[in-house]
Amino acid sequence: MNDLNAEFLQQRAELLYTFDENNRLTGINEEESEQAIPYFYLMRTAQHTLCRIRHDVPDAIAHYLKTLVETELLTSDLQAPLHQQAYYDLLARHFTIDKIELGPAYRLPESTPTEKTVLITPKNRDVLRANFAYGIREFDDINPIVVYVVDGDAVAICFCARRTNFGAEAGVYTVEAYRGNGYAPLVVRDWSIAIHQTNRLPLYSTSHHNLASQAVANKLGAIQYGTDFSLV
Repeated sequence: MNDLNAEFLQQRAELLYTFDENNRLTGINEEESEQAIPYFYLMRTAQHTLCRIRHDVPDAIAHYLKTLVETELLTSDLQAPLHQQAYYDLLARHFTIDKIELGPAYRLPESTPTEKTVLITPKNRDVLRANFAYGIREFDDINPIVVYVVDGDAVAICFCARRTNFGAEAGVYTVEAYRGNGYAPLVVRDWSIAIHQTNRLPLYSTSHHNLASQAVANKLGAIQYGTDFSLV
C-alpha cells in the first residue's frame, strides 16, 4: 500500500463525498448527513495529492487553489500542507470558514478474529437498542456492524460510516462509562475482518488532535497512507 496511485485517491474521495460532473464537491457520502460540505478538500500521500473544491466556489478561486496544490511537496512526512495558510486566506476572503480539519488516514491490515465481539445481524440487533438505536434503523446502510456487549447491551460499536464498493470508513464509538477498557480496538479489528470479507478495503481516519483514536490505530498496526485536510 506504499505505492498508491491516483485512482486510489479518486476512489477514496468518492467514498467520502459526492461530486458533480466537474468533480466539484456537492455533498457528504453518508445517509442524512448533517455535516457541512468542505469548501476545499486535500488528500496527500507520499506520492500524490488530490484536491476537490466545493461547487459554489468561483472558478477563478478554484483555479488558484489547484495551482497552489500543484506545488505541494511530496513527502512521507504527512503533516499539515505546505500552503495551509494560503488556502485558508484565499477562501476566507469570500466565505466564512468555521473549521480547519486535519488528520491521518489509515488502512487496516488483515488480522485474526478476537472472538470477543458480536457481529450484528437482523436476528441479534436488539443489543443495539440501549445505546446505539441508530444501528437498528440504519442497519442496511451501515453494516457490517461489530459491537462489544456487556450485560446484554452493546457498549462499543464499529460500523461503516461511509461505504462504497471500493472500501468502507470505520465509525467507532464507546459509551463513556466503558471507555478505557480496550473495547474500541476489539470492535475495529473484527469490523475490518468483516469488511475484508466483502472484498472492500477497511479504512480508518481521525483528526490530528484525537490522540485516543490514533492510539487505537497504532494498537491495530494500522498503516498511515495519507493525510486529510479540509476547510469547512
